[in-house]
Amino acid sequence: MANKTIEKITFKNFKAFREEQTIDFKNKNVLIYGNNGAGKSSIFWGIYTFLQSSIKTKPEVEKYFRFFDSADATTHQSLRNIFEAQAEDAYIDLTIAQGTQKTTMRISESSINTTGNTDIKLLNTTSDFINYKLLSNFYRDSHKYDVNLWQVFERDIFPYLTDNVTDETILDKIKRTTKDVPRSNNGHPTRNNSARKNNYVASVNTLNQELEVLISDIQRFANAIIKEHFFNNEDVVRVNLNFDKQFNLI
Repeated sequence: MANKTIEKITFKNFKAFREEQTIDFKNKNVLIYGNNGAGKSSIFWGIYTFLQSSIKTKPEVEKYFRFFDSADATTHQSLRNIFEAQAEDAYIDLTIAQGTQKTTMRISESSINTTGNTDIKLLNTTSDFINYKLLSNFYRDSHKYDVNLWQVFERDIFPYLTDNVTDETILDKIKRTTKDVPRSNNGHPTRNNSARKNNYVASVNTLNQELEVLISDIQRFANAIIKEHFFNNEDVVRVNLNFDKQFNLI
């Protein structure tokens, strides 16, 4: 069976693209370059927005295609081209090819057929979106200070890692486990040493242990890559990741 590949992506009224424009990848790896303002970042954010739509709700995707109104705060995250009229369509189409079979999906304000799509979710999970804003998290602090990378993990790593048993993302698992302490019918936290509270404490402790193992694995793989590919298998630079401030909500 032929592998699935991204054949092309089409933009209309999205960021730098006003008229409909198609980027044809021809099912190959491509290097995109150009002058400032040529639309490179628009392609970056278009692909990112499209793949992310597979794990977002319909309203979370629609907001990127709303007509911008400075007086309406709900439109301030819009990625529509601001020079086009409100009546103009705004969308992103992405075509996946598997041999001669082709499937085109769309995200827009009125049409979203990517939510929960397994192909797009897999592409999203296995893709790396690295830009200068992400890299600045590693370099903006003085070398004499430890760098707090929790926000980097929360925004750029945990959403792309899935639990082997439940298939939920690590970020969703963190949110679900730490959302709130168990409460009685009147809204008060349950008593200490009650079965519900003990189960909750155990689930938080399990989460901390799983995150420690995960972060340790990331450190091990990162150091192996650095050693093999950058320093001829010599230990010159090592990454040290610590999960010091663990979840403790009781």
